[in-house]
Amino acid sequence: MKRPNDSTVEFIVWGLSSKNPEHEAQLVTGLNSQEQAQAVIETLRVEHGCTALRVQRLDLTENPAQAWKSPNLLTSNPGA
Repeated sequence: MKRPNDSTVEFIVWGLSSKNPEHEAQLVTGLNSQEQAQAVIETLRVEHGCTALRVQRLDLTENPAQAWKSPNLLTSNPGA
């Protein structure tokens, strides 16, 4: 089944929200690009007070059993 954006890669933003700063959570899912994720991170940081933000790149064509071995699984966002 195809995803609504027909993309095989999804970007997920994780971090600490201002409402629950002690537990990391998925804050935004379904993003189409790293650039879009970075823009969302900036908005979350500036407008919503979120911290420790990072982007997870999820390749939907990868075998889930192999996903944890992917060198592209996580990218950090310095200065978050």
